[in-house]
Amino acid sequence: MHAAYERAGLPIGAHLDLTWRCPLRCKHCYVQRCDPQRGRSRFASGAACSERSRGAGGAATEASVAADPCEAELSTAQVFDLLEQMRSLQVLALAVSGGEIFVRKDLLRILERARELHFRLLLKTSGTVGSKALWKQVVAIHPGLVDISLYSHVPEIHDAVTGMGGSFRKSLATILMLQDAGITVDVVATLLRGYAEDPDALRSGLERLGVRSVHFNTVSDAMCEGKDVRGLFVDAEALARQVAAEALARRGAAKAPARRAATEGTAGAVPTARKTTDPVCSAGFNRFSVTPSGDVLPCVRIPEVAGNVLKTPLADVWWRSEVLNRYRSYRWGQLDQGRCVACPDSPHCPFCFGISLSDTGDPLKRSDEICRLAAATREAWERSSANDRPKLGPPPQAGPGTPPAKPRGGDKGGVDE
Repeated sequence: MHAAYERAGLPIGAHLDLTWRCPLRCKHCYVQRCDPQRGRSRFASGAACSERSRGAGGAATEASVAADPCEAELSTAQVFDLLEQMRSLQVLALAVSGGEIFVRKDLLRILERARELHFRLLLKTSGTVGSKALWKQVVAIHPGLVDISLYSHVPEIHDAVTGMGGSFRKSLATILMLQDAGITVDVVATLLRGYAEDPDALRSGLERLGVRSVHFNTVSDAMCEGKDVRGLFVDAEALARQVAAEALARRGAAKAPARRAATEGTAGAVPTARKTTDPVCSAGFNRFSVTPSGDVLPCVRIPEVAGNVLKTPLADVWWRSEVLNRYRSYRWGQLDQGRCVACPDSPHCPFCFGISLSDTGDPLKRSDEICRLAAATREAWERSSANDRPKLGPPPQAGPGTPPAKPRGGDKGGVDE
């Protein structure tokens, strides 16, 4: 299936942020971002924007956008139209995220429409919003996967990170209810200095509480422009242990089709020998992201706007955007003027254009944060026993970054049956 999409140059997945609004105030949060002066979403500190947005009451209006760009959200009808455009591009997997998606009063209608269009749904939520009756309706829609973040197995520590008393209790109750209902739930944990720094203790603690699947994220200051979160970074030892734990979790998840099995370009992935002509990642190649106001980005981490669905049809953005075509063209030999491909850590490197762009102002320049993660991944790999290691992956023959084929029959393109 992936090969067919690669040949046709079509997006297999999309990430849709429905809102930036959220009742939580997580210390490392990246999603509350807007720039009122420029009138479009961007990566920025979210305190002022989120405070203004709290008064919106969760309702999405039928107007094109709200007057305040911090509150700008596509209407229900506009989201429906966007979903139909995504389906016309033959998108299969749709991640619905935010902000907290359940603050939108029209969320169920949106999810129901997405299922009618046969998307495989991934929901990203804190699990703190919504009644039991609402969550039962979500279960009836049967999303393929629900991601919920927890920052400790100790309620007081988790609540200190989220800034909301009782948030751990609410999130855990939602997780257990969804698991009991047969919904696949991935708890996504983030190690934070001073809060939770031991991945093994965090995972075992959550498992004792009944959590069945735990994955790990790394906190990224590149997602938090305007916030200094480097003080939350765990040390190299803890990071290497986290990467090792995530590698084992991903290899286990690959055996379960409902869970995420794609590991390319992520910490803990199978090391891959790099060549100068290898593509770097899937940004703008087989995936894209859409902000609450309709801006299309190559990836949720890359704040370069390729177009806006309120002004330009999604297919035109996908095929003709200079931004998307530029990211598709990037190769490993271009990273840091050729130095990255020669780096001994390159087989383990989860290079990220978004982190580099935010850290250095140049998506092709190496970032200290990426190098730190690559070194931790190599360290975790070297510590693992031979029995635990999958084989070294060969260089990709085709994959993310390959320029899309020209669409056949106008702008619609097609996947070979």
